[in-house]
Amino acid sequence: MLSPMNYDRFFSLLKNQELDKFNSVYEEKLLRYNQSQKKLIENKTDHSEKEKEILELLSELDTTIDELKDQKFKNELLEMELNEANENIQVISKSISGKTQKKEEKKVIDIINKEVLKAISS
Repeated sequence: MLSPMNYDRFFSLLKNQELDKFNSVYEEKLLRYNQSQKKLIENKTDHSEKEKEILELLSELDTTIDELKDQKFKNELLEMELNEANENIQVISKSISGKTQKKEEKKVIDIINKEVLKAISS
């Protein structure tokens, strides 16, 4: 989430194409606030219907955030595997000569890239 506090930093990172380094201060504060509200409600002995609903929604939010972090980690691992596979293919292609071999290597690279992209998008 972009807030006025992060505006300059966000566009600076965007200009340098380093958006993966961006952390939203607003988002961090919002998550902390949600966690504190969840703790406050959990520590109360009597829960109203509204508090029960809020507690349930905050729990779902935590679950969703954890799933997003897991997916981001999986995507990073898949990208690393893709880079490693491309490096391996380049090494193999240097050791193999002939035009027919290069055509086959390109097909293999295309297949690997398609599979990794399919895995990332799912």
